[in-house]
Amino acid sequence: MDHIGQLIEFNSTAFPRQQQDEELVNSDTMHGHALSKFIGDALEQRGFGEIRYVAEDWGWCCLLPNEGYELFYGVCSYEVAEFMIQFSPSRPVIRRLFRKIDVSERLGRLQRTVFEILENAPGRTQGPDWTS
Repeated sequence: MDHIGQLIEFNSTAFPRQQQDEELVNSDTMHGHALSKFIGDALEQRGFGEIRYVAEDWGWCCLLPNEGYELFYGVCSYEVAEFMIQFSPSRPVIRRLFRKIDVSERLGRLQRTVFEILENAPGRTQGPDWTS
């Protein structure tokens, strides 16, 4: 099934606030580094390459090595055990200069793999669930 443009909602008690979450612009209300790293480590084991973690104002931007366009998943949490995972690009085809790039295969693989990782995550109390 195609989930491009959708988010994953996920609840787990296994990914508490970490010291790295202090790097977030809104660190007083957000966290998510533990879950970002859990997903990233699992993706690296599955051959996606080394993930780079960047603190943003909306949460953690987790950049995957990719040629031709930026590919990432983002993790944020406003509540202690409630998380939202987003993906970028958010469309199956993107434009770069004067050409179109079909990103659906690589993006779809990333989304399916992250969903599978979350289905087997520790401390899961709800989800993962796709939402728009």
